[in-house]
Amino acid sequence: MKKSEFLSVLRSELEKYKINDIDNIIEYYDELIEDKIEGSKKNSEEEIVDNLGCISDIVKNIILEQRIEAAEEKPTISNGFKAWVTALSVMSLPILIPLIMVIGALAISAVAIVFSFIMVVIAVIFVLVAAMINFIIAFANGNIPLESFIFAMGASLTLFGCSLMLLKWLAQLTKQFVLWPIGFLKEKLPKRKEVSHE
Repeated sequence: MKKSEFLSVLRSELEKYKINDIDNIIEYYDELIEDKIEGSKKNSEEEIVDNLGCISDIVKNIILEQRIEAAEEKPTISNGFKAWVTALSVMSLPILIPLIMVIGALAISAVAIVFSFIMVVIAVIFVLVAAMINFIIAFANGNIPLESFIFAMGASLTLFGCSLMLLKWLAQLTKQFVLWPIGFLKEKLPKRKEVSHE
């Protein structure tokens, strides 16, 4: 396949999958092919293009790169799951569907557990705020002595602070849950070589 045909087919495949930065990708492969042609006296243009690999594999790797970048820029469960599914499809594993089901079930379970902990902590915070308001009203009406009021407010504020710290920790745990597999996939992704712009 000639360079122009390769780039044309690559562009149409990238457009079909709505890939970002198509022009930059085409420019990268154009320069890569040109550099290899200039650097090789024994390989023809067709051989150099053939050595780049199958266009569908190139497109799959580009999709994976972009999904991983999206998951790193905005670490959400959805972006992390998309990156994992794309990675598994790029690897073309014969056990893809059962593996996706297992990973999906584990991910949903983990998210449900973390979400339930977050909801419990938020509920505790609301209860503590309501209790503090109740103590203030009871003290203002003269229903509890000053010592009991100070103890109750101190205990409530301490528990309130601990709940906020726990909520922050759970949020960081959720973020790490999303970013860990993304980092793993990024390590396994083949790196594109830099092309000199001379």
